[in-house]
Amino acid sequence: MKELVRRIADRMVDKVVPHVEAQACGWEGYCKCTGGAIYLYYCDRAGGREAGGRVQAAEKQAVGKQAAGVQAAGVQVAGKRVAGKRVVIGLEDPAPPRMRAVLAAHGIVVPLAVHEEGARPEPIPGDCDIVVLMPERNDPLGVRMSSERRQRIADWAAQRGRLVVEPAADGVFNVGGSPLPSLMAIGDAGSTVMIGTFTEVLTPAAQLAYLVVPRRLAEVLADRVSSGREQPSAVCQRAIAELLSSGSVARRLARLPSLYQPKRLLVRAALGGFAEVGLVGTDSGSSATLLLPADVRAAEIVRSLRHAELIATDLTAYCHPNGHHRNGVVLGYGHLDDMTLRRATRLITHTLNDHGLARRNLRYRRTVA
Repeated sequence: MKELVRRIADRMVDKVVPHVEAQACGWEGYCKCTGGAIYLYYCDRAGGREAGGRVQAAEKQAVGKQAAGVQAAGVQVAGKRVAGKRVVIGLEDPAPPRMRAVLAAHGIVVPLAVHEEGARPEPIPGDCDIVVLMPERNDPLGVRMSSERRQRIADWAAQRGRLVVEPAADGVFNVGGSPLPSLMAIGDAGSTVMIGTFTEVLTPAAQLAYLVVPRRLAEVLADRVSSGREQPSAVCQRAIAELLSSGSVARRLARLPSLYQPKRLLVRAALGGFAEVGLVGTDSGSSATLLLPADVRAAEIVRSLRHAELIATDLTAYCHPNGHHRNGVVLGYGHLDDMTLRRATRLITHTLNDHGLARRNLRYRRTVA
């Protein structure tokens, strides 16, 4: 069995990357396979803090780095301590619609507006039990939370006994900005949870996700996630564990930023020159957002692109019904090869031109095929 796992791992080595956030925060980790599931344990070498997690099945339709099923389980467990009322969940706004829908099934979701430095702690309602944030990269705006706001939110959670949930940053693939500590690294060990999947760094087909949580929640969370869900292949889980422990995937993670950077540069060159259109989110991740003027309806742009067999999403779908609605179009490009991406940006450019949006300089050199 062990030899089979190693053979599979050897074939997957060029396609898989690990979660390394805990190690980057000074946590010493190890893996253990038990009963067909992979447990990840991390212990702070300095302060003796402990956390535990389990690699488990994510929902078949994961959103970006988020494992919706795992995240919902975390909300359920945390909500058990709030007797007599529904859990109040603060979520960055805008945020992926699938994430908001899953959280709304387990509590009342309130919007936390994202500004230039990320979400602020001041607007968080006093009765908020859980805050779900994307400090490294807001999806879809690409905003990165400042270190000062990270510290303030971590302090807020520790002082009030609340829970802060953040995604692992493995899928950001940022080659530029200086590293910033995660909320888990600077926050109280009992009030922070980290969630990650292998969706972007491996493949959604693996249906694997993981949690790094306070040890008091680890076992009950594992039971919640596994209850009533189809379990992933034990061989696949063991192969991932082998890759994580061998360090091969860490080396892969180090190479990924350079693989994504040419795509970002191409998107900026093709779509960044329109006078009335803002292009955001291209510093990290694998998606970009076009912010449109008020007189151009995003729904019409999306409809035109789909007529040309190019799928895009109206930014309104990412906005909370009670939040600030923005006019824009969200584009995902990380899965496209170079030639397909060039053709896609050409279609987008023609569509924007057809809707009366002109470039700053009409005498530009085309960068698409």
